[in-house]
Amino acid sequence: MAGCDRCVRSCRNGYACNVVGSTGDLVAWHVVYGSVSRAEDLSLYHLCPGKLVLRLVLPGSPITCNRLWCAEYSKPSTLALKRITVDNVVGLVERLRPAAILVDGCEPLVMDWPFELAEKVKRRFENPPLLIARSLGLLSLKRVEEMVGVFDALVVEYVQSICGDEVAGYIPHINKVIELASIRGLLAEIHYHLTADRTSRIIAVDVAERTKRPIVVVAVDERAHSLAYKLVKDLRERGHFAHLHQDESYTLQDIVCPYCGHILVKRRPWGVNVDAREAPGGERNSAICPKCGRRIAPLYLCPSGRKPLAIHREIAVL
Repeated sequence: MAGCDRCVRSCRNGYACNVVGSTGDLVAWHVVYGSVSRAEDLSLYHLCPGKLVLRLVLPGSPITCNRLWCAEYSKPSTLALKRITVDNVVGLVERLRPAAILVDGCEPLVMDWPFELAEKVKRRFENPPLLIARSLGLLSLKRVEEMVGVFDALVVEYVQSICGDEVAGYIPHINKVIELASIRGLLAEIHYHLTADRTSRIIAVDVAERTKRPIVVVAVDERAHSLAYKLVKDLRERGHFAHLHQDESYTLQDIVCPYCGHILVKRRPWGVNVDAREAPGGERNSAICPKCGRRIAPLYLCPSGRKPLAIHREIAVL
């Protein structure tokens, strides 16, 4: 291809992500690893609560920020990648019965093959697992449009606080990606990385107010953790769906009906209890409060998936 229109960088001479080149995907059908774990251990709180998720971590990154969890996977040439096929993934789904497949990494959907995988998995199952992708919000708007009908949900990692200098010029674009994904019914959660800097908290409140989507706050270090707790508590009091990832007190992890206060999802150290009904008409992105009958969205119950036998363990399967 003459140039790339898959992410905000629009590379023409040389490809910054290390996984796309002039001929297309450079490492098609390769992953860093595959694993299964509980949704909450992957910081997913409104997606398949308490259920098993199959995670495929892909290499490559359009930015070089070394504070990203996936930074070490940015250069495929330095990694021992594992080749997979559709049959591999289908076999894992049949054997493990995950509620969802999470396509993960710094920006996994800059490659074409995850779209092909998602389409083929959907065709192989009458009730396919929920298909989720995680993004830094650096995908092109065209790429977000291409997700419609292929992927069920998008999770955006908002990394301005930890990669400020590198993503500063892209913030308007990231906000457009969030807006478009919301309009197209794809945006499920915002994952916000909070530092101890006061500005980081201000940005988090702005993101929550603007997007009106569930926000999962991830404290980047111990100094930020107490601030994160206060931030999430404040956001919940303002009526937002907000969660503190790895909240050991389990006071900021429940999902409560905003209309009547009924606890829809109760999370405790020993497990997750869901007391919500499936939405009528096959809507996968919403649920019904059993007490007041109101529709709650986004909340993906994933009724066909199973709960993991082990709690708080990520088990490698690829």
